[in-house]
Amino acid sequence: MTIFDSVLEMAARARGVLGRRGRESRLTDEMRFHLDMQTEAFARAGTDAGEARRRALVAFGGRERWRDAARDEYRGQVFDRLGQDVRYGFRSLRHARVFTAASVATLALGIGATTAIFSVVDAVLLRPLPYADPNGLVMLWEHHVSFGDAHNVVGPANFLDWRDEARSFSAMAAFFTTRVTIRGADGDAVSEQTRYANAELLPMLGVKPVVGRLYTKAEDQPAAARVAVLGYGLWQRRFGGRRDVVGTTVQINGNDVTIVGVLPEGFAFFGPAAIWMPVRFSDADRTVGGRFIRVVARLKPGVSWEQADLEMKAIARRRAFAMPQLDADWTALASPLRQDLVGTSRTPLLVLLGAVGCLLLIACANVASLMLARAGDRRREMAVRVALGAAPRRIAYQVLTESVMLAVAGAALGVAGAWAGTRLLRTMAPEQLGVAAVSGISLDARVLAFAVCVAMATGIAFGLAPALQSARRDPKDALSEAGRGGSEGRRAGRLRALLVVFEIAMAVVLLAGAGLMVRTLADLRRVPLGFDTQHLLTADVALHGHAYDSDTTAVSYFEDAERRLASLPGVRAVGAISWLPLSGNRSASSFTVVGEPAPPLGQEPVGDFRAVTPGYFGAMRIPIEDGRGIESTDRRGGSEVVVVSHTLARRFWPNGSAVGHELKYEWDAWHVARIVGVAGDVHHDGPRTEPYMEMYLPLEQFPYTRMTFVLRTVGNPLAVAAPMRAVLAQIDPAQAVADVAPMTDLARASVGDTRLETVLFAMFGIIGLVLAMIGIYGLGAFTVQQRRHEFGIRMALGAQRSAVLSMAIGRGLVLAAVGLVAGVLGALGLTHLMGALLFGVTPNDPVTFLWVAAVLAAIAALSAWVPARRATRLDPVAALRSD
Repeated sequence: MTIFDSVLEMAARARGVLGRRGRESRLTDEMRFHLDMQTEAFARAGTDAGEARRRALVAFGGRERWRDAARDEYRGQVFDRLGQDVRYGFRSLRHARVFTAASVATLALGIGATTAIFSVVDAVLLRPLPYADPNGLVMLWEHHVSFGDAHNVVGPANFLDWRDEARSFSAMAAFFTTRVTIRGADGDAVSEQTRYANAELLPMLGVKPVVGRLYTKAEDQPAAARVAVLGYGLWQRRFGGRRDVVGTTVQINGNDVTIVGVLPEGFAFFGPAAIWMPVRFSDADRTVGGRFIRVVARLKPGVSWEQADLEMKAIARRRAFAMPQLDADWTALASPLRQDLVGTSRTPLLVLLGAVGCLLLIACANVASLMLARAGDRRREMAVRVALGAAPRRIAYQVLTESVMLAVAGAALGVAGAWAGTRLLRTMAPEQLGVAAVSGISLDARVLAFAVCVAMATGIAFGLAPALQSARRDPKDALSEAGRGGSEGRRAGRLRALLVVFEIAMAVVLLAGAGLMVRTLADLRRVPLGFDTQHLLTADVALHGHAYDSDTTAVSYFEDAERRLASLPGVRAVGAISWLPLSGNRSASSFTVVGEPAPPLGQEPVGDFRAVTPGYFGAMRIPIEDGRGIESTDRRGGSEVVVVSHTLARRFWPNGSAVGHELKYEWDAWHVARIVGVAGDVHHDGPRTEPYMEMYLPLEQFPYTRMTFVLRTVGNPLAVAAPMRAVLAQIDPAQAVADVAPMTDLARASVGDTRLETVLFAMFGIIGLVLAMIGIYGLGAFTVQQRRHEFGIRMALGAQRSAVLSMAIGRGLVLAAVGLVAGVLGALGLTHLMGALLFGVTPNDPVTFLWVAAVLAAIAALSAWVPARRATRLDPVAALRSD
């Protein structure tokens, strides 16, 4: 019987069990046929028709009895055998606990890891975005030609011109995100993330409000009444999900705002936003500088994003000629929305998918190897059963049942692992994936079914085929060869050897990737950020309301707050900055050095501008390398001063001091600031990014209404969080405090993506290594079992135990060496795909490869030594008698 025949018979049985109505009908017809034949026989013998029928019924017996007997027989042939096979399989697997545990765990790991990773890839890269006609949505960016920043945010002046001129789009909208302060009827001030967007944006995405309506174009005008649409979360959290919230008025940033609708649950676009409000551009925005908005547009039917990109570049050339003070050396760029949502996460996800694919292959190879080993161990059992009269078909059913039981157990655990892994990855997903992509991550049924089928097919094929082959052999030959191996055992041994080599090679590839990521994370952690992250508390305050319309009152608030916070117990120093390091926010602009030749228009150097208070450098422990820091005497109306970063100073004055030189920049008006000090470099965007050219200006001369306090504390920074809130509430209870967190949280988040990738690679590498260990150990144990007769003879003839150990371990070491070489060659060819993920280490880093080779060689030697050592302890007499 072939596997195909077995499957056909099982299918026929299943049809029989399921086709109860047809079977009953056929049984009735058959009994009626026999009665009719018997009746006809009595009638031909001269009996009248009625008597003939009665006598036929008497002779046939009770029809229900025959019917029940037939039913019992049918059910018994299926369920009794199945029950016997299940019970026997359970006992058999329970006795082989190590084999059962290893097989189930291997299947579960392969299925769970593959499904979890692919679910993330599917949600981020493959599944359509949750917006109306997502393929027609594109992002529009500005691109600085000289500096190569291809995805720069857009200036309102350019957006308004694009919206008027571009013909490739049916709709275009701008948006930006900031924090606002909401005051409800209870008087509490709460800071919420808010998205200001044109009225075209939400309809463009196909969003339908669950309550009320969206705001209109008429409400997206400067003179229109202020309106807002609530996000679903804020509606539930702050308004209790009341439908009559529509039409109510709340105070947002000190203004009365009418709520007109609520967005549906689960809707997300880029980062989270609790409130959506009209951006309300005016004609005055057509000439102002500054770039801070993002632009999304919908393509007209039949227009590709490449065609739209060409048109945008043509418009940008015209703008650069017409408005050189704003757009010289700038162009425009159109790109698909998915590409911008995924960003730099595409490569890591694909690399991880490849890694988990390797893991699934290792798992399948390991299951196949385990099945072959078990089939080899059971050849004697099969031969005995055949000798006692068991049919090969019956043995095949029993082995198939065991294989299916193993596969089902492994698949069940794999499904549980996939569910847990998917939830874990969803919580650990990198922030740049976007809320929409992360919210779409869920267990993918298609790949789960694929992984389960592959794993089950592997287990069934490699378990059933050898068992069938053994069952068909002559029992006498099988029994005589069972102890010594024979040709069948040698073929299985060669196949297992190939599988082990494959497992080791794949494990080397995974370990090399894990090693490179571990070194990357270690190197990132060694990068000095430029300040001390320990014992530092941060808190963001954005001033709103008419009381802070003047710069004087806003600066006074922060100075007063800094003075009071410095007097809190447990606080060593206090400062404030407009854009906190590692927050992801920055404000860059061009500048020139006074006295130096002016560069061509649009090619001026660009630096980050940050307003700071006098206590900032001390609180952050940023060293002042030259001159002085910002002081309380740097006041409005006096000489404008600036502290520059080390990178800026070295760029323009590599051999001298920058102190005393002057910088010229435009910020609402033209300014000239004298450099009074040079501060140490700070990695404002994390350790992967080189320090920018920074300019720190005194808050008094460079006023901001939004600042982040930094409090250097004696102990746990969160211990002063409540007193800090109380002090700020005493100054002005209408101002909300947001993002209260230790700086260490931001530091960890700055390498969070790399940490997640490292953890996943390390997990895959360790699993692959463990599976390879199981494979080597299993092969060693199999070899000892097959050659125990030979070892017994050699030891009986006086062979030393060291010689037997060498023979037993030799094959495992040779296979490990072959797999190691193949794996290293494969890793050298594949790790270059990880180039974008690495930092401070090359894809073919020799140190990493040497460590991987050494670790795997040691593990392989240990895995081969354990079963080989058993060979040296064989009793020669017992080994010879066993045959």
